[in-house]
Amino acid sequence: MASIFVIQIPLGTKERDLRKRFGKVIRRVCTQYRIEPLPQFHVEVWKKGMGMVSLGCAQTTSYVLNHLRNNPIRIKGTFLKALPAKKPNLARIDALKSAVPPSDAVSDYDSDEDEDDHRHDQISFGRLTCGVWRVDGSYAEAWGYTPPRTRYSSPTVARIEHDNAYLHIDLDHRKLQIALYDIESFVADGLPPGRCYITLRALPTFLEDPMPAHFDQDQDLGSLASIFAQNFSLEDRMTKRTRTAALSPEHARVSPFCWVYSLEHIDMAECNRFFKRNERRLGLPTKMMPSRNTGPAPFSSDLFKKMDEWLRSLDFQLAFQLEALMYNRYILPEEILDLKSNLESLANEHGSKAVAMAIKDLSSFIPYRDALEGHEAASRCDTEEIKRRLLRHFHSTSLLRTVRDKHNTGVEVHAITVTPTAVYYEGPNVDPGNRIIRQYPGHEDNYIRVRFADESQTQVHFQSGIDVRAKILQGRFKNVLENGITIAGRTFDFLAFSSSALREHSTWFVRSSFVIDGKVITAQSIRDGVGDLKHIRCPPRWAARLGQSFTTTHTTLRVPVDCINENFKDVERNGHCFSDGVGTMSRDVVRDLTDSPAESTKKGPVVFQIRLGGAKGVLALNPRLRGYVINLRPSQIKYRHPPDVTELSLEVAMSCTGPLPLYLNRPMVALLETLGTPVQSFLDLQNAAVTELKKALTSPQDAAKVLLQYGLGQASKLGQILTGLNSSMMGRNAINAVQKVPFLRHCVVAGLTHALRAIKYRCRISVPDSVTLMGILDETGELDEGEIYVCIRSKSRKRKVLEGQCLVTRSPMMHPGDVQFAYAIGDVKKGHPLRELHNCVVFSAKGPRPLQTMLSGGDLDGDLYNIIQYKPLLPKSVYMPGQYPIVKPVTLNRDVVIGDVVDFFLDYIESDQLGRIATLHLLQADRSPNGVLDQTCIELAELHSTAVDMAKTGIKPDLGSIPREIDTRTKPDFMQKEFRLEPDVPDFSLVRADTQKKSRRARYARETTGFYRSEKALGQLFRQIDVSADIANWQARVRPVGDEEPVHKWANPIKKALSTYVDSDSVDWQSRTIEPTHSDLLEEYYVELDSLCRDFAPEGRTDLLTEEEMFVCAVLGRGPHTLHNRNFDVISALRMATRALMKRVLDVVLSEDANAATETGTATGSAVRSVPASGGPAANNGGDGGSSSVQSGASTIVGDDFAYSSDEDEIATQAGDFDDGSSVLSAADSDPTVRMERLCAFFCSAVNYQEANPERRSAPWIVMPEIFKTMTELTQ
Repeated sequence: MASIFVIQIPLGTKERDLRKRFGKVIRRVCTQYRIEPLPQFHVEVWKKGMGMVSLGCAQTTSYVLNHLRNNPIRIKGTFLKALPAKKPNLARIDALKSAVPPSDAVSDYDSDEDEDDHRHDQISFGRLTCGVWRVDGSYAEAWGYTPPRTRYSSPTVARIEHDNAYLHIDLDHRKLQIALYDIESFVADGLPPGRCYITLRALPTFLEDPMPAHFDQDQDLGSLASIFAQNFSLEDRMTKRTRTAALSPEHARVSPFCWVYSLEHIDMAECNRFFKRNERRLGLPTKMMPSRNTGPAPFSSDLFKKMDEWLRSLDFQLAFQLEALMYNRYILPEEILDLKSNLESLANEHGSKAVAMAIKDLSSFIPYRDALEGHEAASRCDTEEIKRRLLRHFHSTSLLRTVRDKHNTGVEVHAITVTPTAVYYEGPNVDPGNRIIRQYPGHEDNYIRVRFADESQTQVHFQSGIDVRAKILQGRFKNVLENGITIAGRTFDFLAFSSSALREHSTWFVRSSFVIDGKVITAQSIRDGVGDLKHIRCPPRWAARLGQSFTTTHTTLRVPVDCINENFKDVERNGHCFSDGVGTMSRDVVRDLTDSPAESTKKGPVVFQIRLGGAKGVLALNPRLRGYVINLRPSQIKYRHPPDVTELSLEVAMSCTGPLPLYLNRPMVALLETLGTPVQSFLDLQNAAVTELKKALTSPQDAAKVLLQYGLGQASKLGQILTGLNSSMMGRNAINAVQKVPFLRHCVVAGLTHALRAIKYRCRISVPDSVTLMGILDETGELDEGEIYVCIRSKSRKRKVLEGQCLVTRSPMMHPGDVQFAYAIGDVKKGHPLRELHNCVVFSAKGPRPLQTMLSGGDLDGDLYNIIQYKPLLPKSVYMPGQYPIVKPVTLNRDVVIGDVVDFFLDYIESDQLGRIATLHLLQADRSPNGVLDQTCIELAELHSTAVDMAKTGIKPDLGSIPREIDTRTKPDFMQKEFRLEPDVPDFSLVRADTQKKSRRARYARETTGFYRSEKALGQLFRQIDVSADIANWQARVRPVGDEEPVHKWANPIKKALSTYVDSDSVDWQSRTIEPTHSDLLEEYYVELDSLCRDFAPEGRTDLLTEEEMFVCAVLGRGPHTLHNRNFDVISALRMATRALMKRVLDVVLSEDANAATETGTATGSAVRSVPASGGPAANNGGDGGSSSVQSGASTIVGDDFAYSSDEDEIATQAGDFDDGSSVLSAADSDPTVRMERLCAFFCSAVNYQEANPERRSAPWIVMPEIFKTMTELTQ
């Protein structure tokens, strides 16, 4: 057998101890018998002194047992007894036979430790304090505790647990838990009394052991040591610990601001051993240096009272930014008060909003304080330097500030993140807005987004053996939700959350009260005004209906209620609703939604996801309807609007302007493989995708297509820049920028790295002959059971109708029946109503059961469906669809109150296990020969369905029903984490990638999971790609690493080409100087760029985003704290911010002065138009925030600025399209000749700026897309 049963293991022995001892033995045995390579093995420690060691080789196991008979392992003075296992874990042994070497830097076979090695992993101390670094590098104590020494006292030590990668600080019955990844530095001071300072990047987790019933929380911690020892047995101490917000009430007052913890009265010899060992093993930055302790930190009650009174007197925007400086770790409260007179003077002169934005921009220059930086840091962030920077900020001619709001197509919303210990401030960020915020235009500052998360900014972490519910969920979080939170001197109350916000554990809060036109507005009055929800007795459903008003929407159309038919019957049969969520509208309504002539419905969107009063879902064009008509079905109406309302807002959440492409994902691959799709089909698709990426490093056209396909570089229009520089417009001076321009090449490499990682770690592979579309219902009766109608009309307006067998799917794909065949009927005759429906999939209203409900319980209220006609992917047969019993939702015998919603929200945070269930499903599908047909997988699919529906039913998934036979200690190799295998920070030269990867990875928690070589499709796909090596090889073949092109080499040909389009005297092409106005503009641009690079850097990443990442809008360096489920929102926000910044630069360049730029600006907000009661054409009333395009921003189904396409010709067309309708010209610059002169002058200045500042490289390319567009105009 290949397992060893171990007994007589001493109490308190950890798996790490046993693993190290057996690792030495196995290494010795393998050396003796010349066994290579060293085998992977797995160790378990059980209760009652027993354990198991599993190897993948029976022969090696036999050799080890023979060795141990004469040379037993000794731990804590006890000899272990090793026996052949009678009941080995066969599944684990099979996994070990194909085990993948661990990605950790520390191997199981490291032999530099002895039995007493653990003593070098800890430091004993006599006192614990927390505080801050002052600006001069000295330490200021905010809180301290000296545990009394009694015979009952536990040792007070700081110790490292390598497996979990935590630093634990034990303090009587309480403990601090700090991830090694979150430690900024160790600094030791050898002067008496001997101190070790630990500077953090994320605040600690605080834990307490269970206490006696008569324990007084306000008692001194140490005085209870004897009570604890006398009242608790060892078994009691092993029960659940409780997570707390702080160590004591006094500590809670200052803990949100204290990022430094000091261990005092330490033995310096012990500290030196600790430093020496862990600096080498874990790469923790350590230093011995004398420090200065300057006494108490400035966190007195009186100081906070002064701060609160002053902030309350300021405008909210300014007060928010000042409080952000304090809570986000930039400067101390006393330093903020030192700025008071200067800030008030600037606010009186320039306005509070301008000062607030200046402070926000300024934060990019304030480094986090650390004793290691000392006086160098002080010169950058003391209050005098801040005052000087603020004065320079306002005394300089700020062109960008004057157009800051012009391209905000939404509203500016402030946000905070509430964690178990602290509060973090963000924003303001541009938000598209929702119905409630638009209800009171100009009062956006009364609303705030509040997210609940862990200290690492990820979702709250639930660990085995730790109770998070008692004092975090039901304590701190519930207190904020029920009693509100004070931000910048104002109290905000919980208001509501949308369905998408719930998944992110995010909510909306509103000022406790504010007055508009003499009317007092509160959270309750806003909720009461939404509509009649009294008939809903299920708290989750009540919250969901209320949340409809908080869905992000863009265009608003005011529609008279007499134009709305709310009695349009649903199509129901056999207990199924075929029309669930979809209604119809006339051509006149579509015309007003698109703000286009009536004939545009043949080209523009005709299907919209909407909110209308208490109704939600989809509205599709019905060309047979006459006049101004909207038909709503009962399945769409979730609650009734107030009876006295005469018109309602028709809000667009999503419009179908073009088809989405289809990308594979891991559950889809596992499901299709189970149903019989050959593995080679997936490999061929991946090979084709990788080949396309590889070609992008040689061809600008191929690079542009790849960037567009993966949604990269859209804010900067990188694809247009690449193709334009290589186009005929450049004449003989055309250049291949992918090879000749270092910055653009690095941007392409960043995009390729992003795409290649997506393919490897998420199986995001494009599928040809396939699309993703929103579903609607056939209102004509044309389609029979199992038939669909699909017409695609992309940006080129080419009409394509699908015909033949299709595979129809919908995410999530968990059940084997979540994919079904359908037949696309092809085109219909001219004049048929279906012919006018495009960019959607039309489902039949016939048959015993709707096809959409067979696809993971889909409906027609906005769900997206995958239509696959790529024959190599089509399986030979499909499985019967899943059918789960209808679950009765949790209901009350009274009206729902907001307290019920709070309780549900907290329950949801605690029970949010969708990711875990999906991971177990994928794991079991890989391990079982039956794939997703395995009975355990089918049970997990049902459990996943319950978890998805929890947001509506309140029924929690029964996690106890998860089959225990699923072995989560071994996983397939494709489940290895991206952050463990890839560099933490991108390096486009690829010189430091391997070294960087190892040094950073050593500080992560040890990967306790073993990985085996998966022979199924996902495993084969995963192993085909080595991101860093592949990118490096591709670059080496095109251009050796480090071969950088001087600026003039690429700039001169471009200048020569551009000079043919302007008068020779209008632009000084040879000058090396920078125009003064351009100099100021470039400085401002890079200040704001640095601010964005800091704001969007992933939590825990020490470096800012690179300029290349910003230009491409791809965040590459992620640590273990980054969650992919928030990545889309981050990238979307990054894209919006980058686009807005670049458009503002263009505004200034194309305007004669800043005033001209602002005069052409539009007010922020979404389009709001009204329809006359007669139902005639809509008129722009201009009264609710100006106008903007209905399809701007993320309101389209296809994302920002561009439409994805599965058609390669279409991609190529879009990649080279310089006239995309997003120009930012002012009226004074409509003359293309004048425009070209200004653009070229800025380009020359930006090139000269880059030569003087080689690290600043993106500015010249901001104007290039506009240059190409203007060149096109001049040649027509």
